[in-house]
Amino acid sequence: MLTVPQSDPGASYAANRAALDAARQGALASGWYLLGKNVAAFEREFASWGSMSHALGVANGTDAITVALKALGIGEGHAVATVSHTAVASIVGIQLAGATPILLDIDAFYTLDAHQLDSARSVAEANGLRLGAILP
Repeated sequence: MLTVPQSDPGASYAANRAALDAARQGALASGWYLLGKNVAAFEREFASWGSMSHALGVANGTDAITVALKALGIGEGHAVATVSHTAVASIVGIQLAGATPILLDIDAFYTLDAHQLDSARSVAEANGLRLGAILP
């Protein structure tokens, strides 16, 4: 049987302890727990690392989904297809963007059943919506 190694946060912390502790202490000493110069620096460095013109740090996955959908122009009048067994935060992100979620079943691999996308489009159109995105 193939064994997939698990993440080892303790080993990662031990290997980077000095830098992580210094960053944490710097953030605590600055009083900036949200946004601020550290986040702006991270966004610039991450964008540069990824050869992108911009990067945006967000607080959580719900915000990431909302921001991504809005950046794509997905909102009112759009539907977003996603899996029915997703976390509620995914649905909330879709709704915060102004779109309507359409829940699809999963396949044998527990991922979105792509065979249902035509049905999702039909449901969207029957409700006066345009299928604007798929969130697997």
